[in-house]
Amino acid sequence: MGEDRTHVNSVCVSVDGNFIYTSDDFGLVNVFKFPHPQVERSASYCGHSEHVCRVQASQDGKTIFSVGGNDRTII
Repeated sequence: MGEDRTHVNSVCVSVDGNFIYTSDDFGLVNVFKFPHPQVERSASYCGHSEHVCRVQASQDGKTIFSVGGNDRTII
């Protein structure tokens, strides 16, 4: 199991500063509006089979990359 009980594994802010992206132990990439994140207005996306080690936005702000833990994939 890839869970270490800290749950949030990485945080990234979009190039334009309007969004925060997080990756977590539940296999999700989460998107929050910034600078006022609200859980009820956030979105979560799954694609990895387990924890997501890292999330990163591209330099042009058009793509978000995520790196899985035990599934060893880049999405």
